[in-house]
Amino acid sequence: MRLLRPGRSVELVEAVASQGGRDAVRLRAWLLRPGDTATLAATTLEPIAPPAETEPWDPTQEWPGGFIASVEVRRRQFQPGRAHFWARTPVPLIAGGGYSQLAYFVGLLDIANGMTVRAAPTDLAFPNVDLNVQLFSPPTGEWVGFDTRVTFGAHGVGVTSTVLHDVGGPVGVMAQTLTIRPQG
Repeated sequence: MRLLRPGRSVELVEAVASQGGRDAVRLRAWLLRPGDTATLAATTLEPIAPPAETEPWDPTQEWPGGFIASVEVRRRQFQPGRAHFWARTPVPLIAGGGYSQLAYFVGLLDIANGMTVRAAPTDLAFPNVDLNVQLFSPPTGEWVGFDTRVTFGAHGVGVTSTVLHDVGGPVGVMAQTLTIRPQG
């Protein structure tokens, strides 16, 4: 990890994971000095129904793979590309533990794009090329909640936008830019 922008109240750090001499993942994070604004805390973002009130759903109906099979999902699908869902996994992020609640929470975020598809993944590839997260409250608990909308544009680009939740309500937002590619 390296410090890109030092500061007393705001810093920018970067970590890069490489394989075979090629950068595979780049993470940048703004580290902000916390302050007490509890008397000002408020949001107009609406909470979603809790996990106990959301039906179980098997994501392997849409997606293969060990990671997806390891995730418990509860979903309320409204239409293709629009759903509320909750996810959790018993698989530790790092064998033996030693990671934060935030790391656990962020480790599940990349699934948002695939949990409420607009088209069958066998007909269309729509991987995200980035994932941008803004949290306004530290998440707690084992469930990660998603209020997600998937939008496809007319020129091969789309966006997955999500309001993120813990069981206490909204904690942040995220967006994923999609590249849309018909299969075949």
